[in-house]
Amino acid sequence: MKRLCLFLSCAIFPFCITTAYAGQSNYTGHDGVSVSSAISIRESQAVRFGNFSITSPGGGDAYIVLDINGTRTAYNGASTTITLLNGGTSDLGSQGPGYYYVSSAGSGATLYVTFVDHTGAAINSGNPVVLTGPVGSDNFYVDTMAFNSSGSDGTGPYITADGAGNAAIRIGATLHTKAGATTYAPGTYRGTFEIMVSY
Repeated sequence: MKRLCLFLSCAIFPFCITTAYAGQSNYTGHDGVSVSSAISIRESQAVRFGNFSITSPGGGDAYIVLDINGTRTAYNGASTTITLLNGGTSDLGSQGPGYYYVSSAGSGATLYVTFVDHTGAAINSGNPVVLTGPVGSDNFYVDTMAFNSSGSDGTGPYITADGAGNAAIRIGATLHTKAGATTYAPGTYRGTFEIMVSY
Protein backbone atom coordinates (compact mmCIF):
# COMPACT_ATOMS: atom_id res chain seq x y z
CA MET A 1 0.00 0.00 0.00
CA LYS A 2 1.24 3.46 -0.89
CA ARG A 3 -0.05 6.68 0.56
CA LEU A 4 0.24 10.11 -1.02
CA CYS A 5 -0.71 13.11 1.07
CA LEU A 6 -1.25 16.60 -0.32
CA PHE A 7 -1.18 19.33 2.31
CA LEU A 8 -3.08 22.43 1.29
CA SER A 9 -2.15 25.63 3.06
CA CYS A 10 -5.70 26.96 2.88
CA ALA A 11 -7.19 23.88 4.52
CA ILE A 12 -7.52 23.26 8.21
CA PHE A 13 -6.83 19.53 7.86
CA PRO A 14 -4.52 17.70 5.40
CA PHE A 15 -6.13 16.12 2.33
CA CYS A 16 -4.94 12.57 1.72
CA ILE A 17 -5.30 10.15 -1.20
CA THR A 18 -4.71 6.46 -0.61
CA THR A 19 -3.85 4.18 -3.55
CA ALA A 20 -3.70 0.40 -3.35
CA TYR A 21 -2.24 -1.96 -6.01
CA ALA A 22 -3.53 -5.51 -6.30
CA GLY A 23 -0.54 -6.54 -8.40
CA GLN A 24 2.07 -5.15 -10.77
CA SER A 25 3.95 -6.52 -13.76
CA ASN A 26 6.80 -4.90 -15.71
CA TYR A 27 8.00 -5.53 -19.23
CA THR A 28 11.01 -3.99 -20.93
CA GLY A 29 10.13 -2.17 -24.18
CA HIS A 30 12.57 -1.56 -27.00
CA ASP A 31 13.32 1.44 -29.24
CA GLY A 32 14.86 1.27 -32.66
CA VAL A 33 15.86 3.58 -35.48
CA SER A 34 17.28 3.03 -38.92
CA VAL A 35 19.98 5.49 -40.01
CA SER A 36 20.87 5.87 -43.66
CA SER A 37 23.47 8.08 -45.25
CA ALA A 38 22.16 11.49 -46.27
CA ILE A 39 21.98 12.12 -49.99
CA SER A 40 23.65 15.20 -51.41
CA ILE A 41 22.54 17.51 -54.22
CA ARG A 42 24.71 19.95 -56.13
CA GLU A 43 24.00 22.43 -58.88
CA SER A 44 26.07 22.21 -62.03
CA GLN A 45 24.09 24.76 -64.02
CA ALA A 46 21.18 27.05 -63.18
CA VAL A 47 17.97 27.08 -65.22
CA ARG A 48 18.70 29.55 -68.06
CA PHE A 49 16.04 31.11 -70.26
CA GLY A 50 18.73 32.81 -72.36
CA ASN A 51 18.58 36.12 -74.19
CA PHE A 52 15.38 37.58 -75.58
CA SER A 53 13.77 40.94 -76.19
CA ILE A 54 10.33 42.18 -75.20
CA THR A 55 8.20 44.57 -77.21
CA SER A 56 5.27 46.49 -75.73
CA PRO A 57 5.32 44.98 -72.24
CA GLY A 58 2.09 45.23 -70.34
CA GLY A 59 0.39 41.88 -70.54
CA GLY A 60 0.96 38.88 -68.34
CA ASP A 61 0.10 36.50 -71.18
CA ALA A 62 3.47 36.27 -72.93
CA TYR A 63 5.75 33.44 -71.88
CA ILE A 64 8.69 31.19 -72.75
CA VAL A 65 8.66 27.44 -72.28
CA LEU A 66 12.10 25.93 -71.67
CA ASP A 67 12.00 22.14 -71.89
CA ILE A 68 14.29 19.72 -70.08
CA ASN A 69 16.52 19.46 -73.18
CA GLY A 70 17.10 23.22 -73.40
CA THR A 71 14.73 24.03 -76.27
CA ARG A 72 12.87 27.34 -75.90
CA THR A 73 9.51 28.22 -77.38
CA ALA A 74 8.10 31.75 -77.11
CA TYR A 75 4.39 32.52 -76.96
CA ASN A 76 3.25 36.11 -77.51
CA GLY A 77 0.41 37.77 -75.69
CA ALA A 78 -2.24 40.17 -76.93
CA SER A 79 0.15 43.11 -76.61
CA THR A 80 3.48 41.73 -75.41
CA THR A 81 5.85 40.19 -77.97
CA ILE A 82 8.89 38.04 -77.09
CA THR A 83 11.73 37.60 -79.58
CA LEU A 84 14.27 34.89 -78.78
CA LEU A 85 17.94 35.83 -79.25
CA ASN A 86 21.33 34.12 -78.98
CA GLY A 87 20.30 30.50 -79.13
CA GLY A 88 23.85 29.20 -78.66
CA THR A 89 25.10 27.00 -75.85
CA SER A 90 28.41 28.66 -74.94
CA ASP A 91 27.70 32.39 -74.67
CA LEU A 92 26.77 33.83 -71.30
CA GLY A 93 23.20 34.49 -72.33
CA SER A 94 22.56 31.04 -73.76
CA GLN A 95 19.57 29.00 -72.74
CA GLY A 96 19.70 25.61 -71.11
CA PRO A 97 18.01 23.40 -68.54
CA GLY A 98 19.14 23.34 -64.95
CA TYR A 99 21.54 20.52 -64.17
CA TYR A 100 21.56 19.06 -60.67
CA TYR A 101 23.33 15.96 -59.45
CA VAL A 102 22.23 13.64 -56.64
CA SER A 103 24.70 11.28 -54.99
CA SER A 104 24.74 8.75 -52.13
CA ALA A 105 21.08 7.83 -52.64
CA GLY A 106 21.61 4.10 -52.73
CA SER A 107 21.66 1.75 -55.70
CA GLY A 108 18.48 2.00 -57.77
CA ALA A 109 16.75 4.29 -55.25
CA THR A 110 13.46 5.90 -56.28
CA LEU A 111 13.90 9.66 -55.82
CA TYR A 112 10.81 11.85 -55.67
CA VAL A 113 11.56 15.38 -56.84
CA THR A 114 9.50 18.46 -56.02
CA PHE A 115 10.19 22.18 -56.37
CA VAL A 116 9.43 24.48 -53.45
CA ASP A 117 10.16 27.97 -52.13
CA HIS A 118 12.15 28.70 -48.97
CA THR A 119 9.08 27.99 -46.81
CA GLY A 120 8.51 24.56 -48.36
CA ALA A 121 5.46 25.64 -50.38
CA ALA A 122 5.22 24.11 -53.84
CA ILE A 123 6.17 26.22 -56.85
CA ASN A 124 3.10 26.70 -59.08
CA SER A 125 1.18 29.44 -60.88
CA GLY A 126 -0.12 30.76 -57.58
CA ASN A 127 3.32 30.66 -55.96
CA PRO A 128 5.90 31.23 -58.71
CA VAL A 129 9.61 31.92 -58.55
CA VAL A 130 10.11 35.69 -58.81
CA LEU A 131 12.97 36.88 -61.04
CA THR A 132 14.19 40.38 -60.22
CA GLY A 133 16.50 42.44 -62.40
CA PRO A 134 17.88 45.96 -62.76
CA VAL A 135 16.49 48.65 -60.46
CA GLY A 136 13.20 49.98 -61.78
CA SER A 137 12.47 46.93 -63.93
CA ASP A 138 9.43 44.73 -63.57
CA ASN A 139 9.67 41.09 -62.52
CA PHE A 140 9.33 37.85 -64.41
CA TYR A 141 7.61 34.81 -62.91
CA VAL A 142 8.63 31.15 -63.29
CA ASP A 143 6.42 28.11 -62.72
CA THR A 144 5.50 24.76 -64.31
CA MET A 145 8.84 23.25 -63.37
CA ALA A 146 9.53 19.82 -64.85
CA PHE A 147 12.39 17.31 -64.80
CA ASN A 148 13.54 14.17 -66.60
CA SER A 149 11.45 11.80 -64.54
CA SER A 150 11.67 8.02 -64.86
CA GLY A 151 8.00 7.64 -64.01
CA SER A 152 5.26 8.64 -61.60
CA ASP A 153 3.17 6.89 -58.95
CA GLY A 154 0.82 7.81 -56.14
CA THR A 155 3.57 9.81 -54.41
CA GLY A 156 4.47 11.80 -57.50
CA PRO A 157 7.05 11.94 -60.31
CA TYR A 158 10.40 10.34 -59.61
CA ILE A 159 13.82 9.59 -61.07
CA THR A 160 15.67 6.33 -60.44
CA ALA A 161 19.25 6.42 -59.16
CA ASP A 162 21.85 4.36 -60.98
CA GLY A 163 23.76 1.42 -59.51
CA ALA A 164 26.09 3.79 -57.67
CA GLY A 165 23.22 5.72 -56.11
CA ASN A 166 23.63 8.76 -58.37
CA ALA A 167 21.14 10.62 -60.58
CA ALA A 168 21.37 13.57 -62.95
CA ILE A 169 18.32 15.85 -62.87
CA ARG A 170 17.56 18.17 -65.80
CA ILE A 171 15.04 20.90 -65.09
CA GLY A 172 12.89 22.95 -67.43
CA ALA A 173 10.29 25.59 -66.59
CA THR A 174 8.04 28.32 -67.95
CA LEU A 175 8.82 32.05 -67.66
CA HIS A 176 5.96 34.57 -67.69
CA THR A 177 5.85 38.32 -68.17
CA LYS A 178 4.09 40.39 -65.54
CA ALA A 179 0.63 41.79 -66.06
CA GLY A 180 0.83 45.59 -66.05
CA ALA A 181 4.60 45.63 -66.60
CA THR A 182 5.99 48.80 -68.16
CA THR A 183 9.76 48.25 -68.21
CA TYR A 184 12.11 45.32 -68.71
CA ALA A 185 15.53 46.92 -68.81
CA PRO A 186 18.45 45.04 -70.37
CA GLY A 187 20.29 43.01 -67.75
CA THR A 188 20.22 39.82 -65.75
CA TYR A 189 17.15 38.69 -63.84
CA ARG A 190 17.59 36.15 -61.07
CA GLY A 191 15.52 34.18 -58.60
CA THR A 192 15.85 31.12 -56.37
CA PHE A 193 13.94 27.95 -55.64
CA GLU A 194 14.66 24.77 -53.76
CA ILE A 195 14.77 21.19 -55.00
CA MET A 196 13.36 18.69 -52.53
CA VAL A 197 14.41 15.09 -53.09
CA SER A 198 12.85 12.37 -50.96
CA TYR A 199 13.27 8.61 -51.04
